[in-house]
Amino acid sequence: AFNNCSSLKSVKYASSVSSIGKHAFENCSSLKQVIIPETVTSIGDNPFARCNNLQSISVSRFNPNYDSRDYCNAIISKADNKLVSGCTYTIIPESVTTIGRYAFEGMYNLKSITIPSTVTTLDDYAFKGCSGLTTIVIPANVTQVGSEAFSECMGLIEVFCLGKVPPTTADDTYVTFAQSIYDRTPLRVRRSCIDAYKTTGSWKGFAHIEGIDGYLYAGNCKFFSGDSFTVPVELINDTEITGIQVDVKMPEGISVAMDSEDYPMVFLTDRKSRTHGIMANYVNASTLRILSTSSNNRPFTGSEGELFNITFKTDPTLSAGMHTVQFKNIEISPCDGAKLLP
Repeated sequence: AFNNCSSLKSVKYASSVSSIGKHAFENCSSLKQVIIPETVTSIGDNPFARCNNLQSISVSRFNPNYDSRDYCNAIISKADNKLVSGCTYTIIPESVTTIGRYAFEGMYNLKSITIPSTVTTLDDYAFKGCSGLTTIVIPANVTQVGSEAFSECMGLIEVFCLGKVPPTTADDTYVTFAQSIYDRTPLRVRRSCIDAYKTTGSWKGFAHIEGIDGYLYAGNCKFFSGDSFTVPVELINDTEITGIQVDVKMPEGISVAMDSEDYPMVFLTDRKSRTHGIMANYVNASTLRILSTSSNNRPFTGSEGELFNITFKTDPTLSAGMHTVQFKNIEISPCDGAKLLP
């Protein structure tokens, strides 16, 4: 309907509109804001594909079928928790289970995205043409990756797939990623699962499949200026792990909250053993180093799940937008005392 309208800057629907068709506003390069009213009860595959300057997506809280829960800058179907349409500023909520067809298609300004552990399905073309992505992590619970889900993502330099069982792909042809990605980009999987990926679906198209013993990552979080918020950090490990060290680098306006004894609020979960402790000290004004070890080399329990939580605080003057907390210099140690790469 409005494809390629390069001068269109915002969309606010009249109350008489009840449906939006597939790709209705595709490639509207100046579009920055979309507001979906309560009357729109049917939305086709991403109406806003390739709208690279889109910054704000909101759905009326009275809409019976769709929402933008947790101020996520996306359209989500309530019935099946499917993310229908996203943008460069989307933060995928933990409640989402499916990334829909074309949900992020052509968003070449998208530099990074965290797919939460609740997601089980990446539909066809979900991230097609997101050429700004350099790393993608497919969580352990994903069981299905659709056709061309990451095709034309030419910037990828590493792909992680954390499932013990390789997710089902569309077929045995190598179309999930671009051919050049299969040729040059390493696929990193649990070490014990290398053989399964080498013989399954389109995963076997990767020329370089490498094993990892552990992977540490954090989920998404949305907050308001002046708030405190807690981020869970998960560890997926393919061998017994006794210790981790990570530097947490924070942007200006965000810092780790302190408890009543002026100690950083960083706490281990029940994956710790009785002899595990955790320490947190500032390396510099913006970087906190976290170290957790066992006094008698005991392993953390389990092979996946939250390992520790960090509570951050924000300045009341923090500007609106996306603010990235980086996890750097990650070191993971198995019980044999060797140091592992993440």
